[in-house]
Amino acid sequence: MKKVLKWIPAAALVACGYVPSQELLTARNAYNTAAQGPAAQLVPSDLHQAHTALQRAEQLDRDDQGSESSKDQAYVAVRKAEWAQARATIAQSKQNVVNSDQRLHSEQSQMLASAQNKLADVERNKELDVERQKTAQAQQLATQADQRAKEAMDKLAANEKVTDEARGQVITLPGGLLFKSGQATLLVSAYPRLDEIANVLTKTKRTLLIEGHTDAVGNDDTNQRLSERRAQAVRDYLVARGVDEARVQARGAGKSRPIADNTSTEGRALNRRVEIVVVKSRESTAGNAQP
Repeated sequence: MKKVLKWIPAAALVACGYVPSQELLTARNAYNTAAQGPAAQLVPSDLHQAHTALQRAEQLDRDDQGSESSKDQAYVAVRKAEWAQARATIAQSKQNVVNSDQRLHSEQSQMLASAQNKLADVERNKELDVERQKTAQAQQLATQADQRAKEAMDKLAANEKVTDEARGQVITLPGGLLFKSGQATLLVSAYPRLDEIANVLTKTKRTLLIEGHTDAVGNDDTNQRLSERRAQAVRDYLVARGVDEARVQARGAGKSRPIADNTSTEGRALNRRVEIVVVKSRESTAGNAQP
């Protein structure tokens, strides 16, 4: 950046015997005014021309004080200083416009981003509301399904032996009702009763476990295999009647879990049974489960 000339006050020159003309003083003031403004940064070439013109006016005034040529040159210096100042004002105005446009663009961008964020929030809230409604509807349907399942189970309990245990609700079916002695083929006479049970079990979404049990007559291996086949036969029948295959399993317990004394005919009859367990939780039904 060029160094800006600042002229020595006239009073300092008077002491040297030289008194600048009024025109030259006017030119100096005009230049100083331009130099102290934005011209040096915005239009340095125009300010330089004003400086050059003022130097020529100074030289002419010194060489021929008060001459017309010095006055004319001082006038030119004034006009060039004013021109530099005017050009600087215009450049400053343009820069202000650019800055204003940039601020406006920035503000508009911020407003647009804010509006987009608000719109996104509205859309997210709408989606959340939809999900909440779906969840509420699903919960309501689940509650209604549970109530229907409970009512159906309560109704079934009036005709079947249904007990509440830690593992869940247990429907106990006598073995003599379902099978001939030593066999695992369902009796036709058992179909209506199993149909009623299947109708109830289709209304629940809980895991179902079919367990076969025998009395203590015969060897352990025979009783275990018979209990497994009987449990599988009941499972297959229930699945065929609409019970979800994925949530029902079968396994045999053989003679390991008697509920009565095996020394009496009545006790052995009670031990020969099939239990349908409506499991309370997602407890494992592994072990002797059949596919």
